[in-house]
Amino acid sequence: MPAVAKHELGQLLMLTLQDFQRRLDRDLEGSGFPGIRHRHRALFMHLERHGASRSVDLAEGAGIRPKSMMKICHELDGLGLITRRPDPADSRAKLIEFTVDGQRLIEQLKKSTERVWR
Repeated sequence: MPAVAKHELGQLLMLTLQDFQRRLDRDLEGSGFPGIRHRHRALFMHLERHGASRSVDLAEGAGIRPKSMMKICHELDGLGLITRRPDPADSRAKLIEFTVDGQRLIEQLKKSTERVWR
């Protein structure tokens, strides 16, 4: 097997990640969750680890701008996967949590990930 240069290895890993994400998106769509894309996983990875969360905290955990997280929240709210309610500790903020359909999505995401790995 020929040696792989460092820059080629990095490129290969990035292409592998893109392929994995495309396959995962297709599997989720085929399982009844159309419209879910890799950008949404920034929220999935961090929401409800410690209960409902504010979008600014989710953004910080995901390493993205708060405005980007707000866009993700708006999209997922429109799909009926999350809900936003007032934060009792800060009347300006909203707490985000999964709906029942959002919890079903997370369960399906686990199954889809296993299928794509195989």
